[in-house]
Amino acid sequence: MRYLLLILPALLLCGCESTTDDGLQEEDVLTVIDHAHASVALLPIYPLIRALQTGTGSWSSIGTRTCAQVDSIVGDTATFPGGGPVTVYLRYAAGGCTDVDGRVRDGSLVVVLNTAVGAEAGDFNAYSTGLELSGLKVRFGMHGNAAGEIQEVTMDSSFIWQAGAWSPRFTGALSYTNTVGSTTLQPDDDTYSLTHVLDGKDRHGATYSSNTSEAMTIGTTCRWATAGKEIILPAGLGQRILDHGTGTCDGYTSIAVGGQTIGLTIP
Repeated sequence: MRYLLLILPALLLCGCESTTDDGLQEEDVLTVIDHAHASVALLPIYPLIRALQTGTGSWSSIGTRTCAQVDSIVGDTATFPGGGPVTVYLRYAAGGCTDVDGRVRDGSLVVVLNTAVGAEAGDFNAYSTGLELSGLKVRFGMHGNAAGEIQEVTMDSSFIWQAGAWSPRFTGALSYTNTVGSTTLQPDDDTYSLTHVLDGKDRHGATYSSNTSEAMTIGTTCRWATAGKEIILPAGLGQRILDHGTGTCDGYTSIAVGGQTIGLTIP
């Protein structure tokens, strides 16, 4: 079985075609690469929001749990949540800053809180018209709700800026279960078990579906997923397996397709 290391930025930026000795071409795994590229930007958004520990008594200290600046907080914070939603406007410094999970981010993030999201999971909406991550620019809208152990998040929309235009990526349902760090106010010790069912498009508009066959491990303790498997099913093609490993925080994943395994390094 062949193992070829494909470096993500090179595949996204060059027009070349990569193959293994067995004839597997870049186009055979392009949809999976694009899914992985979008996921590293979008899947950590909920853990970041949870790490802010928003709610009564915490408004003034949000800035200590993220590198983003708090531009403003709008709403009745004194009687929250009885006085209605509170909206937090966050802005990352021009040129980017290293956030709690180790990722460099630039741009803006808006969180609309219907109930507190922190030590107790709550109800929120979040969106961004332009959030940059390691050279990747995304915009999205999502809604999260949790009354118990599992936090259900709906990705309403997501787009990536590419070649001078916004390109749709994936939508669907994400289920986060906090496995580590739920009882502390520390922003950098939160780990989640994540399952999802998603529908998406790659950079060329080819459709695919994605679901977790083994729950992913994701959170603020590492800037990548460190475990779990996703089944990616491009339209008209057989399934591909995106394997995130067994716990090492290194950005290495692998794609299994047609009896071959291709290594993928996510920057």
